Amino acid sequence: MKRIVTLLSAVLLAGFLTGCGDKLIVATPVVTLDGVEIVDRTSEGARALIHLTVANDGDVPLPLTDAGYTLTLANATYSGGTNPNATLPAKGSQAITLPAAVTGSPAEVPNGCSYTLSGSIHYEPPGQIRQVLTDMGVPLPSVSFNGNGNTTGSPTERAAIEDKPAPQTEAERSADPGSSAPGSEATESEAPAP
Repeated sequence: MKRIVTLLSAVLLAGFLTGCGDKLIVATPVVTLDGVEIVDRTSEGARALIHLTVANDGDVPLPLTDAGYTLTLANATYSGGTNPNATLPAKGSQAITLPAAVTGSPAEVPNGCSYTLSGSIHYEPPGQIRQVLTDMGVPLPSVSFNGNGNTTGSPTERAAIEDKPAPQTEAERSADPGSSAPGSEATESEAPAP
């Protein structure tokens, strides 16, 4: 009987040490900052979206559970967090958008203003050991990100700026006989006779 217990223990130990099949690799995600976009503004402040791409080179999907970040636009700062509500596919990537809002007039937070960003995203590796650690209060692992640059406006704001004709200079107005000075309109009595 003792020999059967020893043999059974050796088999279990060998199975534990070698694994029961292929090992799945859990890789730390990689975060790339794609930019910060100002999507709305009022006289009191601006709303921005932070665009990230998060890549997972591992063999298993990874749920993203929490993101905490600080965004400074010009001289206005937002600090907060959100749940990205996403799962990274195995051997794939996912676009993530994080919201932020800052106070300040449009002149204080214009399109193209500088920004700095720092933060981290928590992810949940699979497995029973991780579940036990989570149940014991051990924090989930996280990946940090940071960057800086200049903001872009929303597509609507960019289109309005691009479609708006540039104001004519005085030389251009005088070279074009069909145009009139700003603020004045030609009337029928002023039009040249046919």
